[in-house]
Formats: sequence, C-alpha cells, structure tokens
Amino acid sequence: MGGAPTVLNMIVNAPTTDPKPLPGKVAVTTGAAPPPPQVLLKMEELGFRLTETCGPGTVNTWRPEWDALPPEERAKMKARHGLNHIGIEEMDIRSP
Repeated sequence: MGGAPTVLNMIVNAPTTDPKPLPGKVAVTTGAAPPPPQVLLKMEELGFRLTETCGPGTVNTWRPEWDALPPEERAKMKARHGLNHIGIEEMDIRSP
C-alpha cells in the first residue's frame, strides 16, 4: 500500500467502533515528510509494516537488522530519511 503521512494518520485515528482485522501484514510505503514515530508505532500495532519512507531527495529503506529493535526504536528508525538514491548525485547529511 502507498499512502501519504496524512493517510496513515487517518488510519490510526479512525473510529474503532467496528474494527476489522487485516488478513495479514500490509506493507506500506509513504512519501513526503516521514510520519511521526507514534503514527508508525500505531500502524505496526494495527498490522501494517512500513517498508520505506521517501522524501523529495532521500529514502529510508528498512534494514533487516532493525527487526530486533524494541517497537519504539523501530518506529524512530522508520521515521528517518537520509540515504541518497540514483536521482541525487551528491548529498551531505548534517545530523545523522
């Protein structure tokens, strides 16, 4: 599934009067500014798995070794940007 941070926020804040379980994990990519860690944590609790965030010039591709982190740490890692991609020739990350 692809959705802007606004869409992810709508999902986590949807009324829970009649919740429906997901048939399995749903992989999610999102663009623009990364969602806050709290939204990502709630998405994970609902059965979604964020695989990538992508800003205007950087991406954050999930690394398997991060699976072992506690949920709060995983959410922080998913909210990061910072790896350049083919569309970026040169980049300087000032605050890793």
